[in-house]
This record gives sequence, structure tokens and C-alpha cells, in this order.
Amino acid sequence: MLNSTHFERLDLYEVFRSDTAATLYSSRITKKIKGVVVTHMNIIAKRVRARVGTPRRTSPVVPMCTVPYFHVYGFIYCMRSMAYGDNMVNMRRFDMQLMLRPDG
Repeated sequence: MLNSTHFERLDLYEVFRSDTAATLYSSRITKKIKGVVVTHMNIIAKRVRARVGTPRRTSPVVPMCTVPYFHVYGFIYCMRSMAYGDNMVNMRRFDMQLMLRPDG
């Protein structure tokens, strides 16, 4: 549980848009592990782009993310859902039959 001393320590850090927010790693498809740096500006730009021109919703959306979060698309999709305040369905491992079941 966070208390006020946790937030006081945050004042000691200055975060820049060019700072690394996350490093996402490949799944070794090409036999070499590769890391992709995602900066704070990458996330901000993606969120702004998603919001501009998007009409207000009249009903809630519950998306299902079918790609892993270490993949840049999965990571950004998760961040998008949080920015919109959406609920999100997650699967431990992708299963087409389970995904298509109406009772999930």
C-alpha cells in the first residue's frame, strides 16, 4: 500500500519525454533476442493520436488483447485501454476455441 512518503520520493526524479518508459523484447523468431526501447513520448504520441477524432462512447467497450504484452502492439493496446478507462479481457495463452465461446 502506498503512503505519502512514497510520493515524496517521486519528487526526486525528473522524467523527460525522451527517457525510456519500457523495453520490449522479441520472441527470438530470428534466433537473436532484440530489444525495442519505448520512450515516454512514444506512449504520449500514441495516446494523443488515438484520442484525436475519436467520438465519445455511449456504451462501455471490453476489448480482448490477443497478443502478448512483451510485443509492442500488445503493450500499446494495454496502455490504450488504461487511457480510455476500459476493462480488458486477458488470456494466459491464446486459445481460439475459448475466445469464440460466448460464455468465455
